[in-house]
Amino acid sequence: RRFWLAASLAAAALLAKPVAAVGLVPVVAMLFARRGVLGTLAAPATYAYAGVALIPYAAYDAYVRAIAEWHWASGITRLHVVPSLVAALGSSAAFAAKAHAFSGANHMLATTMLGPIGYAAFAIALFAPVPGRARVAFFAWLAAGVAYAYVVVTVERVDYYLYPIVPLAALFTGGLAQTSRGFVPVRLRAAVGVPLVAVVAVFMIRSGRAQVAPYYHYSKTVYRQAKALDATLPRALVVMGHYDPSVLYYIDRKGWEEDPYLWTPFDEQSAIRKGARAFVAIEKNRLHRNVELSAWLLRFPLQHPDAAWPVYLTDDALVLPGAETRWREFRRREASGASTLGNLHRKP
Repeated sequence: RRFWLAASLAAAALLAKPVAAVGLVPVVAMLFARRGVLGTLAAPATYAYAGVALIPYAAYDAYVRAIAEWHWASGITRLHVVPSLVAALGSSAAFAAKAHAFSGANHMLATTMLGPIGYAAFAIALFAPVPGRARVAFFAWLAAGVAYAYVVVTVERVDYYLYPIVPLAALFTGGLAQTSRGFVPVRLRAAVGVPLVAVVAVFMIRSGRAQVAPYYHYSKTVYRQAKALDATLPRALVVMGHYDPSVLYYIDRKGWEEDPYLWTPFDEQSAIRKGARAFVAIEKNRLHRNVELSAWLLRFPLQHPDAAWPVYLTDDALVLPGAETRWREFRRREASGASTLGNLHRKP
């Protein structure tokens, strides 16, 4: 029963987020420590566990690959993660750049993920004694987490990508607390231990909240503009030319949050085929720097062009007369090196 529970939980974790594969490293390490490499490879249970844990995700991944237009995770891995690692292993400059990015990942762990006090406790706990069987699992998990941060988080520099290390930090810190109890006389534990833990907890919470406070900043201006947008926006999927998820929440819409400078006409066409009926130009200046997308969006009516957040109504039924002619003119100017937008702008 324990075997099937463990294997099923591993399968569920991988289906929820493939990065859970980091957790398979301590499992393999414990098997090697208990049975040896040859004993592990000879045990039928090893292959049964691998099958139950991996086959559901492999089947789901194959299904998604067959129907997905954008291969997001695999695309980032192939185009960014792997080339970054290969470059770091073959170039001193790239190695130094990746080392600097790794330092940045460590900084994110110490601030928004664990907080300064939690990070300090975790660092100290690494040197505390750990029981034999747990030691193998803990340090294998740590090695896998460090490798994952070096390979992935140095490319996708997002703090929550470091979540696989957070429960490990809790386990190590709990072990440190347990070890520390042995140095405090029994009669002093209640008198000193409880107040000390309370004080540390208060400072930990306060310092941690200070690190993440910018994530919870509330802008009244953004809220007012979002509610004004909500009143006039179609009840459909939208493309938001901005990364702030609060806007989609305020206007009660689903859709895409994208950088308008990196978004392309191909991306926008794909979103329209999936049901997007509006492009909200929150970052107008950044959109205008993307000359190609700006020219392509001119085919659609612009709702309230003087608004803080202009909206292109991206419905194929609303395409303006002469849209293809203007687009071909843009391409002609682009090829000739002339000013590409020029008088292509038109009144909505």
